[in-house]
Amino acid sequence: MNHTLNNEKTFAAVEQLVSITDLQGRITYANPDFCAIAGYSLEELVGQHHNIIRHPSMPKAAFSDLWRKLKQEDSWRGMVKNRCKNGDYYWVDAYVTPVYENGKVTGYQSVRTLPSNEQKQKAQQLYDTLNNKGSVSGLETNVHLRRLLAIVLITMASFGIWTYTHSIVPPVVLLGCIGLLSLVFSPELFAFPNYVAKTKILFDSPSRIIFSGKGPLSIISYPIELYKARVRTILGRGADS
Repeated sequence: MNHTLNNEKTFAAVEQLVSITDLQGRITYANPDFCAIAGYSLEELVGQHHNIIRHPSMPKAAFSDLWRKLKQEDSWRGMVKNRCKNGDYYWVDAYVTPVYENGKVTGYQSVRTLPSNEQKQKAQQLYDTLNNKGSVSGLETNVHLRRLLAIVLITMASFGIWTYTHSIVPPVVLLGCIGLLSLVFSPELFAFPNYVAKTKILFDSPSRIIFSGKGPLSIISYPIELYKARVRTILGRGADS
């Protein structure tokens, strides 16, 4: 088998590459679009572990995140670089969900669509970082640190105002202004960071940086991106049935 090529393959935006595995990751089904892009026949794929198409440049952290979500019976979305039978590669926007029979998880289904060039670039940058550092910690400013910085800045600004106006405005008035500012911006300073922190615990993934970007707002918008992928997957199941 030749694995010396390293050319990117692509597929039509309307195509969805669908596969199903058992609980151990062995392929039990692959649709024609999946077989065509991977370069394998269905007979070659069935019974093989799904890592038969894994590209060696994919970081272990991405798949650790995938299996962590699936073991919790959650869905997972991520950018995946796969390897074809002849050594070429292709990028997919994958959404993986548990498959249930009689209320029990019996396997996992992955529906893959064509990602944008921007998503591929972001994924490559992220995965290069993961391969070199092993984690994405340090890529973003901590939410609680941002809150602390906001409080410090408000205090400094208020002190600056007091410095220039203390001879005109009584200190008690300035203290009242500081209290009013804290009250007005309490959702931004306290409630919002707490909500972001809780959302991050429930939904966060390295893939968020690819699909939603960085910062607190990306943590809020990432569940929306997951929902979009879920709807797309439901439609894909209907088209593939």
